[in-house]
Amino acid sequence: MSTGHSDFETDTGRQQSDLTAWGTGATVWTNVRRELAVNLKSRDQDAAELYETAIQRLVSPLTRASLMVISHCVRELIKVLPVILGYPVVERADASRSARELHRHWVAASLQLDAEQAIEAAAVSVPSEVFVAARDAAIAGADGSKNSRELTAIIVTGFASEVDTASVARVHKSIEFFRGLAHARDYTQPAKPVPKVDRVIRELEIIEEALMNRMTNMADRAKTVRELLANANRKRDEAGQ
Repeated sequence: MSTGHSDFETDTGRQQSDLTAWGTGATVWTNVRRELAVNLKSRDQDAAELYETAIQRLVSPLTRASLMVISHCVRELIKVLPVILGYPVVERADASRSARELHRHWVAASLQLDAEQAIEAAAVSVPSEVFVAARDAAIAGADGSKNSRELTAIIVTGFASEVDTASVARVHKSIEFFRGLAHARDYTQPAKPVPKVDRVIRELEIIEEALMNRMTNMADRAKTVRELLANANRKRDEAGQ
């Protein structure tokens, strides 16, 4: 199967033949996806390849390995979108630095790191340095979550200030869906169940429509986005999710 973007633009006959060879995955390359792939390629080759790789793994039956590849590609694509769309970069909180600082103070206070050690008291006294370091780590975690939502707002609307709107919240839920499945098998925990391919497609379509809304005429696509969100919510309610 050909994987180059040129198939989308110049060779319709071969493109159709390639898609047919997918069998149950033949419908994954919709016209909207071809258009989105071309738009991404015009801005950033890495972003286009990440998106194309995700779509190529979107086949039925969906395996856990394929889902992990899709999720990693979506996660990395989201990271680069603000830059390629020309929006200001949101400064990321360095939670790892705060965690290292907490560890340093924790060890200096001769506190145990054994997670199996039982803690019977409702409250535990710790040196003020440990408390401050723990608070800073918590703040870094909160800032990281806020930055993540602002990143979604920039992608969806172009403005970080729109972080609390319903449309941003729904797209962010879809992004978090894939982030949570990027390590569906991390070998330290029980393997996560593989969602049905229809659910994966539904969440991906939410993200795709948001991207098309930003990269094409927003006025022409606003109605489509609203309809897609409404349809996704309806399917979720029907499925009891």
